[in-house]
Amino acid sequence: MGNFFTSTQIYDNESLTKDQFIDKFCKKMAEDGYVTCDSDESELSYILKFADNCKWVTITSEAYEQGNTLSQKDTGRIAKMLGTTCVNTVVIDSDCAILELYDKSGKKADMFTIGRADDYFGDDIPQPSEKAWKPFLCDNSTWEQFNEIRNGDYVFVEEGLSKFASVIGMDVCNITFAAEAADESDNNTVFLCFRQRNANKEQKITLKTAFLKVFGEALEPLGYKKVKGIKPYFVRVIDNEIIHIITIFQRKGALRGEVEFNILGDVFSVYSRYFDLNKKLEDGYLLLSNFRVYSYKLHEKDYDSDIQRKLSHFKCKDDNASIISEMKNAFDTCEKWLFSFINSINSIERYFRFLMLWHFPLIEKELLYLKVDNYAELINEVSNIRNEMYRKCIELNRDGYTEEDYEKRIKRREVVCSELIADIKEIRENKELYNEYKADEEAVKEKNLEILKAYGLYKTDTSSNSIEQPKKLTLNAAFKQIFGEALEPYGFKAIKGRYPYLVRVINNEILHIISLRTEQADYPEDKAFSILGGIATVYRPIIDLEISPMANYNWLNNCVADFYAKSVDAEPDHYIYSVLSKFNYFSEVPKSLSSVMEEALEYTKKYMITTMNEADTLDKCINFFHKFNYSCSTGIFDLDKETIYDSPDNEGLLYIATDNEAKKEQLRKIISGEVESFEYSKEYAEKVYDYFTGYKHDKILEIIEDIKINNIKRLEKYIKI
Repeated sequence: MGNFFTSTQIYDNESLTKDQFIDKFCKKMAEDGYVTCDSDESELSYILKFADNCKWVTITSEAYEQGNTLSQKDTGRIAKMLGTTCVNTVVIDSDCAILELYDKSGKKADMFTIGRADDYFGDDIPQPSEKAWKPFLCDNSTWEQFNEIRNGDYVFVEEGLSKFASVIGMDVCNITFAAEAADESDNNTVFLCFRQRNANKEQKITLKTAFLKVFGEALEPLGYKKVKGIKPYFVRVIDNEIIHIITIFQRKGALRGEVEFNILGDVFSVYSRYFDLNKKLEDGYLLLSNFRVYSYKLHEKDYDSDIQRKLSHFKCKDDNASIISEMKNAFDTCEKWLFSFINSINSIERYFRFLMLWHFPLIEKELLYLKVDNYAELINEVSNIRNEMYRKCIELNRDGYTEEDYEKRIKRREVVCSELIADIKEIRENKELYNEYKADEEAVKEKNLEILKAYGLYKTDTSSNSIEQPKKLTLNAAFKQIFGEALEPYGFKAIKGRYPYLVRVINNEILHIISLRTEQADYPEDKAFSILGGIATVYRPIIDLEISPMANYNWLNNCVADFYAKSVDAEPDHYIYSVLSKFNYFSEVPKSLSSVMEEALEYTKKYMITTMNEADTLDKCINFFHKFNYSCSTGIFDLDKETIYDSPDNEGLLYIATDNEAKKEQLRKIISGEVESFEYSKEYAEKVYDYFTGYKHDKILEIIEDIKINNIKRLEKYIKI
């Protein structure tokens, strides 16, 4: 399933600064009868997204998710209010984008589409007016380019929108900006809330306002705190490890004159990679609700369908008295079901048990293996509970529950649990795995504690002088801080995710990657690490940066010492090679780690980055792969198989993607008998040569393009491509 979102681009015809634009927007809203206010009393809320050196400002709203009518109305009103041009963009399932241009009068002046519009418009596809759009083209853009992009064939229409943005002067990222992607810590993202200025009229109560009032008064004495920002989250932190969240979710599809909502909860730990107060809770993994808690607690009985219906959601008339009354009813219901369940998850051990019982697959993606000593006991306990729950469902004759499947589940669960226990034991007992896992655990914890501190949720232990003890700098944190800041001018950026990768993207095809790995220190009281560097292209079968550097060791295995050795003409100095192979530091002294990391950075820039800078084209990447002994070979492929390479990191398809003349010449000489090769026989060379010029050429090019698209799609989850 693709993306659905709506946003509007406002043309800044006065070239205002961000502050000037916000000031003008708020003054114009005031002229229309709306004044700024806090989020808990807002009637209208907008999210503005700015970009440096860009004359278009993006505006969107969480309310736009309910449909396009409101966004169209707002776009016209904002265009007239600001006396400028606005473009309303609607993306449908990542298939089609509809772009509507509104002029200074607030009227729709033109409209066109990008993507598979025939699926939605049939033969009546709107065409753009050159007169309407040409004035906004960049100096180096043409109307022909505009139409070429509009008529392009895109797997995801967001690609077409980004190309369109580049010719019209919009920001290529902001044009696909959606409300759910808003990051309150981003300086270029601004949240504005407004209410009507009318003292004689009773202010309309929104669901959000009612939720904050009713639930806030009751939850705050229990340790919950309303976090700053536009999202209505109440958060409670227990022992700086367990995080409880309560929020409201407005349901779509309510009848005219009515509103529907649900109260949702969630539990995280500071060792969770998915904790993020910037995302919408309903997009999360561990959603809890009254309905789910009821169904879990009473699984062994016949469900009361009337109670289930009442717990599934709440609804009432859309007036102030009804909303407050139903919100109080929702709170009373939550006290019985949702709150009591969340309250019981108050330690890491209970959180581990909760994940095992409710979201078993996520256990492997959490960092709890070193925090729970009785893990084997808990795993087996939960396995028995799940078996008993399934047995009860069979006895109650519930649909889909059978004896045959019960036996299969027991056997499958025994295997899965045994494997999980073995995996945890190995990580705990294998020193290298333990150190790597511990480093990841500390890095994630530090990141999450920083989030809690930013929202005023972190609780410090108080002493007589009330001074918080300085925190110890972790290896991953030091790497991201020191390397991240220093290498950003070189184009490297830290990716989102668990592992410490710094990535530089060249021409949307080449990835220069720098990371680190823990090593065995030379002395017991020390710790050590090595800096790793590698290059990947989007033409290899798989690029996976969601796994650890250790898991990518087949290709990400060259440290600074290896780059040094390849950079000198003579035999590398043994002592220098040894020094650059790993960097030792005294773990109990934060300055020691920082100092050594700075030293590692200088050697990285001198040897690793200098070498990487030379690999800025695909042909030069091939030279790099040969120089550093990467897997880069062509073979005989079964083009009908889903995966044509056994090795996911083989860069051999690059020869075909670039139509590499050197490789073709090598094959021609082998075929003609001019040279002999240990790598290819004559018959083998003929088959490989067919991929360059023969009947298999078009087929393998299609496969290569699919690999490229899939890699880009995978990478876009954590880095801009």
